[in-house]
Amino acid sequence: MRYKVVLGSVLVFALWASGFREISAQDVDHCLNRITLEHPELCLNAQALEMPERCKTDEQPVATPTIDLVPILEPPPSLGSTAQRDDIQAVLSFQANRTKTAIRCAQADACLSIFRFAGDIGPEFTPENLPKTTAFMNNVFAEANKDVAYAKCIFKRPRPFVTDNQVKKIVPQCPDFSYPSGHSTFAYVVATLLANMVPEKAAGIFRRADQYARNRVVAGVHYPSDVEAGKISAAVIVYALMEDAAFRERYKPARLELRSALGLSTSNPQSANQVR
Repeated sequence: MRYKVVLGSVLVFALWASGFREISAQDVDHCLNRITLEHPELCLNAQALEMPERCKTDEQPVATPTIDLVPILEPPPSLGSTAQRDDIQAVLSFQANRTKTAIRCAQADACLSIFRFAGDIGPEFTPENLPKTTAFMNNVFAEANKDVAYAKCIFKRPRPFVTDNQVKKIVPQCPDFSYPSGHSTFAYVVATLLANMVPEKAAGIFRRADQYARNRVVAGVHYPSDVEAGKISAAVIVYALMEDAAFRERYKPARLELRSALGLSTSNPQSANQVR
């Protein structure tokens, strides 16, 4: 009976249909919110975005993961398989239909930051108002990124623009491994935690996560199946985190700070029993 909202959220998006939803004008506005566009230092991958030529050329040791995603995820399609050809075709289809706005949106979403969700939460969702929430989420990212990096190095799936020279990437990206999608994992981990903190805004938060993840395919740096693996990875990571008592203690002050900053009740019955 514990963590009903958490479990409900992760199961909803883990079992989501594989297709991407249409993006509305409002979604585009939220994608192009000014916080990270004007303050790129808020991007957790700022150095990678500024200096893409610093790609690793040698094998680097990968930290042991907290959560081993490898036995949980289905291996990616093998090169030459029908599933792989379908994945490439999907990327090329997105590429053929990229508009100038879609390109701007995908480029903006190359930034890894919780403030990419600001447009769907409210003008109070700023670094100045949320020091505890920012630190909490950045710590979650560091742990989740370690898990994803390990899985990528095991699966060793080349990115679409490496596999097929027809794919033209529109964001800085090293020619490393793509499965599962780290941006998609980040988007859905953050979305699940934010939606549990502020269930009043859950629909918009998850809609934004869908767009965040979709833009990795639009950008030509991930396959749709990478994104789906990112969704599953996020579900597993959030479930494991919420089972950890120490994590739940770190979660509480971040939730209280966020709800207070947004002018919402800190004893909202929808969220008061999420973490004990």
